[in-house]
Order: sequence, then structure tokens, then C-alpha cells
Amino acid sequence: MDDVKLKKFFPKILGIFMMLILFVGIGSQLVLAQSTTGTYGISASVNPVSPVALTPLTINLKVTNNGTGISNGIVQVEIFSVNSSTRLYSKTLTSQTISSTQTGTYSVPWTPTTTGVYYVKAGVFSSDWSQNPIWNAKVTTFTVSSSGTVVPPAVTPPATTTPPTTTSPSTSLQDKFGVDKLYNTVAGGTEWFSLWANGVARTFTGVDPKDPWFDANHGDATFKVDGNGLFSITGAVPRMYIHDPTLQKSWGNVEMTVYAKRVSDSGTAYGGIVGIARANHGTTAPELSNLCDTRGIGARIRYDGHTDFEKETSHPNSVAVANKTIFSGGMPFNTWIGYKYVIYDQADGNVKLETWMDLTDGLNGGNWQKINEIVDNGTNIGIGGVPCKSGISPTIKYNVGNIRAGSESGKPNISVYFRSDNIGTNGLVYKEMSVREINPNSVATAK
Repeated sequence: MDDVKLKKFFPKILGIFMMLILFVGIGSQLVLAQSTTGTYGISASVNPVSPVALTPLTINLKVTNNGTGISNGIVQVEIFSVNSSTRLYSKTLTSQTISSTQTGTYSVPWTPTTTGVYYVKAGVFSSDWSQNPIWNAKVTTFTVSSSGTVVPPAVTPPATTTPPTTTSPSTSLQDKFGVDKLYNTVAGGTEWFSLWANGVARTFTGVDPKDPWFDANHGDATFKVDGNGLFSITGAVPRMYIHDPTLQKSWGNVEMTVYAKRVSDSGTAYGGIVGIARANHGTTAPELSNLCDTRGIGARIRYDGHTDFEKETSHPNSVAVANKTIFSGGMPFNTWIGYKYVIYDQADGNVKLETWMDLTDGLNGGNWQKINEIVDNGTNIGIGGVPCKSGISPTIKYNVGNIRAGSESGKPNISVYFRSDNIGTNGLVYKEMSVREINPNSVATAK
């Protein structure tokens, strides 16, 4: 072939080769194309067009697919203020299918609490979050103004919404709900207790309107409080974070407690009663921006009847260890199960994890039995995990403090959270939830 013909033919070969790169070997759950080609389009509008503070608005999102169809994908929507990098609201829409040349439409409700200028981020992901064909960091911008009137609160708020801080070690053997402590609260440590028995019934998504420390503004779920102590969950991706709303104070060694009752769910094996600590997961920045801050380690009492520990090494990748069977027929329905997850640094710098369970519904403080434990020495948990950044070992220990290799924010322990998966209508009920900073050398009960 002479040089002239080769020069004419080479661009065609290159074009065919690039098309093969685009379409061969792509995951079966979500077929991707180059976002630069305009194959995907995302647009959004706000209703009403002139929103006001303390009044609900709706983000109307359109995702257009001009290429191969999306199957079982995720559409993620997030809201930010132009004055801050902190995410104010997020909505995760799972199991989304958009056929080729079709448009998916989504309505996302949100109530702004203050005036200001806000913007919306949105994107499309595969079902495991590993692929992201398009992410628009500013789909639309809108201004929230004052209504000109003062909206009175429906009820008198609590005198304080900040969890109490102790000034001396507590000698009480039980917490404010009458649940036995395993370890005493450390001097000057933070104690947070759920505000679900404050006489105020409410249904919400996002942050609890009566408790700014309870941040459910993650995942995809709706939450109902009866005002008498019960907290009911509905939704596919419930994620409930407990953290300082000013994003200043981090958690240390903690004892996380909740009573949970399984009512209705899809039977996702790894779902259940799950607490995660030593994390910043999407708290000071979106998960996909700060992958090293998504790390955390938790304890699970699972729907399949097993218990284990799970170390997230880089969202959404994790490694589970120390799996044991505690319910041979799976977690029972309509039974109150007491759950405690304890995590603390030992004197040698290793991290001790303990899972405890009570099946008496808290009778006389509960009959707490240790069902699992492990020591993370920095080499034994996370083996084979995906590193959050090049050069960062997935097995490193998650110690207290603000120093952790790779942490983007310098606040790797700012959050603890509870989670589950694929819950039916009011399908998981909580009560008597608490998080306390503990002194691991001060045992509160005979264990």
C-alpha cells in the first residue's frame, strides 16, 4: 500500500479501534460510553422556580441515554451551597434502567433551611459504584430567598441539641435508657443518645429535624419516629451517620449500642444490624472524591444469621473476616436484638473489636454476651483489599486521632454510622441507640 493510501486508511482503522475499546469488555450491569461524546445528557430544573427558605422544593432531573441502555444502574444526586464544599443533601436512586435513546426522569424533594445560592451535582454509576460514565459537577444553580415571614416551630425544640460531654468518669452501670454499659464513659468523652422518645412524631429523609447530630443524608431511605422511642426504616440504602454537625469533633474509642427488630426486607445476606466506626465516609466530602476517607471498620449481625467484621479499604471495596454463625436459620423476625459494637486502641497500638448481643429486650439492663472479637494488628485485616491510593496498604490499622496515611481531610474518625440494605416498608425498627466514648480500662459490668 503506498503512502497516500495509508494516510487515508489509517484514520479509519484508528476510529474502528477506538470504538472497540469503548464497547468490548464493558461490565454487563451498566454499559458505558465516553462522556466526552455526549452519549449521556443530564439536565435539571427547580420547582418552584423561585424557592424560599423553610419551604419544600423539588429538583427535577432528566438523564438522557443516547447510546446503549443502562440496566440496574445508580443515579446519584447531591446538593451543595456555593459557600461550602460540604454536601447538604444526597439522594441515591438504585436499580435504575434507562433504555437506549430514552430519558429517565427523577423528582428529588429537599427543604432548604437558609437562604443562599445552591447547586446540584448528578451522575450515573454502575450498581457497584465502580464505573461512572458521566458526572456533572454543576447541573443547575438556584437561589433560595427569604419568605418574608417567620415560620414558627411546630414544637419547642430541646434545650440543647449538642450531646452532653462528661467532665468526670461516669460510675453508673447503665446508660440513660437503662441499658447496661460494658465500659465506662471516658472523662471528658462525648455521649450521644437518640432523641426518638421526645414526644415529637416525625417522618424525614436527611438530617433529623430534631437532632442535627443524626445525619441520615446518605444513601436512599425514609425514616419515621413515633415520638415514643421507636425509629422505623424504609428503603434500599439506609445510612445513618452520627457526627458533630460543625465537623470539628472526631470520635475516639466508642461503644455503639442499639436494639433492632427485623420486620420486612429482601433478605440481603450482609444486611442486618451493622455499625461502622473510625470513618469519615462521605462526611466532609463526597465518597468518590476522598476515597481514603471512606475507610472504616464495622461489626455486623447479619440477616443470614452470621456475624463478622468488615473493613472498608476504599469505597465500595471491603474485606470481611471472623465470620461465625449465630442463628442457624437466619436472623429471626419480630424479635428485639440488642447490639453493641466496641472498638478501642490497645496500649500496644493495635485495635480491638468486639461484638456483643442481648436477646432479653434489655431486661434488667440486658444479658450481654460477647459473640465475636478480633485484634487488628495492621497486617491481618484487609488482606487482598483494594487500596484507597497508590502506596497505601489496605491492611493498615484505623487508630484514633487525626493521623491516618492517605486521609484527605485529616479527620478520618469524624463519623460513626449504622447501616443496612434493602429494607421493606417500616421493615427495620430501632430503639435506644447510643454512642459513647469509652475508657477501655474501666469496665462497667461483669463481662
